[in-house]
Amino acid sequence: MEETALSAFHRLPSYDRLKTLEFHEDHFDLARFQRFLDRVGNPEKGVPVIHITGSKGKGSVSALVGSALMALGKNIGVFMSPYLQHPTDSIFVKGRPMNKAIFDKMMRRYYPLLEALTPQDQITSFELLTTMALQHFHDEDVDFAVMETGLGGLRDATNVVENPVISVICPIEKEHTAILGHSLTSIAFEKLGIVRENTPVVLAPQSDFVTDFSRTLCLQKKAPCIPVSNKYRISILDRRLDGYSFQLSSPTREIPRVTLGLLGDHQIENAVTAWAVLDQLLPEFDPAPVLDVWSTLALPGRFEFCLKENREFILDGAHTPESAKALRKTLDQLYGGEPITFILAFLEDKDVEGIIKNLVRWGDAIVLTQLDHPRLMPARVAEARIRTIWPNDRLSTSITNNVSIAWQKATKLAGKGPICATGSFKLVGVL
Repeated sequence: MEETALSAFHRLPSYDRLKTLEFHEDHFDLARFQRFLDRVGNPEKGVPVIHITGSKGKGSVSALVGSALMALGKNIGVFMSPYLQHPTDSIFVKGRPMNKAIFDKMMRRYYPLLEALTPQDQITSFELLTTMALQHFHDEDVDFAVMETGLGGLRDATNVVENPVISVICPIEKEHTAILGHSLTSIAFEKLGIVRENTPVVLAPQSDFVTDFSRTLCLQKKAPCIPVSNKYRISILDRRLDGYSFQLSSPTREIPRVTLGLLGDHQIENAVTAWAVLDQLLPEFDPAPVLDVWSTLALPGRFEFCLKENREFILDGAHTPESAKALRKTLDQLYGGEPITFILAFLEDKDVEGIIKNLVRWGDAIVLTQLDHPRLMPARVAEARIRTIWPNDRLSTSITNNVSIAWQKATKLAGKGPICATGSFKLVGVL
């Protein structure tokens, strides 16, 4: 029955799979989604939500907050996207993904309602997944639900939540411009659409513009704003493949060493943001269980280090210039000037030139491939765009439409050196 349920789920509209030019305003109509929630009993009501948005880092912050609260004895639900293999990979309670039998049961319940919807009221697969998450959190009586936005904030499906206890704004940059707008102002306005009246806002380190914009909006909504950069100080102690460590000064105490299983300076910023959330929710929390769980925390597709065929292999979902910059910085910290062989694949709306400028160095090699996705960027198109930055004699490239063959080509180019697959979470999900 699971395959039938999964097939029914995938038959729903998915705006993740629409070509950029096919987007229009009606795709992001929360009133339409709200009508569906009304039909199924309003699972969005009463769930105490920690709502997290941003352009980068929101998945890591969600995992850091969720794991810390569980370590502190709370019953926690976490909703993250995108999923890499199965929709249930997005929904967690007590650190475990939702059982596929529960997914099947929910599809049995919702399917007759979905079939009866008019075309104008049809919901998307992400909206249905959001519904399932909220219902599962209700059924499991969670103390807090950590919910990451899928896209934007103001018109995101997760913004139907009625009871956010805190809003978290991770770093904002230009992304999804065809949907969110072409200016940083319009994108920030969309992201900050999750901010509610009188609800505390934890503001991760941002550009000066986004910081000022956020403070102004919070003032208008009478939402207390906690800017992490102003209130927390760090001193990095170690950068190693088995963990990054730092000293933390919070407004109330000094933590001599925090060690993260998540690698990269950007993950230290994410951890400090998560710590600020904990300070707001549980001001007197015991740091020992948090430090313990964070030291071994790992996340698929976030500088995910593994050995594959006895080679050092990193999978990272970096798909914006800033996330590519953070990835490169971590690679340089851990591998010095050693050349990196990249397996790259992009979706059509990505800033390939910006990503490549921040990611690739002289001596590196690239294997370009493409994804089985309606919004794929053909590998040859990506290569042509890369060649506007790197001429033929300065960068070794190889092209294949097959992801498996891309790995084989990369192993030949890399010798004994590290291989890094990046450019899209979709690529991470199939390697």
